[in-house]
Amino acid sequence: DQDARQAGVFVPFLGRPASTTPTPATLALRAGAPLIALCCLPRENGRYRIIYGPVIEATGTGDRAADVTRLTAACTQVLEQWVRRYPQYWLWMHRRWKTVPPEEA
Repeated sequence: DQDARQAGVFVPFLGRPASTTPTPATLALRAGAPLIALCCLPRENGRYRIIYGPVIEATGTGDRAADVTRLTAACTQVLEQWVRRYPQYWLWMHRRWKTVPPEEA
């Protein structure tokens, strides 16, 4: 959920293209391992409820850049769903859309 600046890939987040780190997607493709998103929600007793998201299969098509962007978008979509469902737990302390896509610069 951080602006990845020029090192990121642009994927939709809350209705706008956001520079997002490609690292989870890149590692998953290299390892041939799926991505599993999770969300931790605080409980009243000081513990956390962990919600496991969908398994995102890291299948490659041979187009590495497109695969990384597709997987990054899938992960970001899960994050967005959780932010919309539990907005009270999303703390945002930076300019998420500071980096603009090259076509908008």
